[in-house]
Amino acid sequence: PNAAGSPMLLFNATGATENARVELEPTKTGDSEFEVRLLLRDFPNLYGIAGHLRYDPKVLTLVTVQMHKVLQGKNYDSRSVGADKPKGRLLLGATRFKSGGSAFSPLAGVPVGKEVWATLTFKLLADGKHTIAFDPTTTMAKSATYEDLKTSYGGLVVEYVGGAK
Repeated sequence: PNAAGSPMLLFNATGATENARVELEPTKTGDSEFEVRLLLRDFPNLYGIAGHLRYDPKVLTLVTVQMHKVLQGKNYDSRSVGADKPKGRLLLGATRFKSGGSAFSPLAGVPVGKEVWATLTFKLLADGKHTIAFDPTTTMAKSATYEDLKTSYGGLVVEYVGGAK
């Protein structure tokens, strides 16, 4: 515990800081709760993205999942999904689809500088260091021509001290 006797919550974000990437941006919201914004960063031509975000449900509870509209543009709308089944393996996805224009025109991706893909709220159940990270075997980002986009997926180590009862 720290000098004041209240719980201590520390974050260490991991992963690339340049090129196409998904960043995890944490914010403490309570003694044992925190929010993580998943940011899509620096994609030149993104059409769809998906992956499993893994965490240990014995030490972390996923309280809320808020998906945001991303990848929109002229004649395009988007859909996002966030499903935590089974617990500890959060499926995240987003894609765009045509909502206007000619059905015969080629599909188009969208340049993404910085967009919030999802906002997650977690509650800690145990002291220690806990990891939240994408499973690299389940991740993909695609262009409008179905090419894989080289993407770095960030992670987060959360250290919690003095809070577990």
